[in-house]
Amino acid sequence: MHRSRLAGGGWVLSRYEDVLGVLRDPTWSSDERNWTRHPVYRARGERTGLPDPYSEHFSSMLRLDPPDHTRLRSLVNKAFTPRAVEAMRARIALLADVLLSTV
Repeated sequence: MHRSRLAGGGWVLSRYEDVLGVLRDPTWSSDERNWTRHPVYRARGERTGLPDPYSEHFSSMLRLDPPDHTRLRSLVNKAFTPRAVEAMRARIALLADVLLSTV
């Protein structure tokens, strides 16, 4: 487990077993602000130039716990039905090609 500048300062788990363990453990929180050591991590991030993952620019429902995450997920689920995702396929492929061609 490490903090990644490439992931906007987020935590990264690389082993499937670790990810599954965290997802199934109710004592873990997606919202770092609920972590006991959040002030320490936030201060360290600021010192090293990492952006605040809870700023308006980086805010994401992926960093929220239920019930907020559940409420937002129910709102966006309609946009990600199999039919809706298939309809976006060409646009997503084009955007991926454009982004990869600039690397």
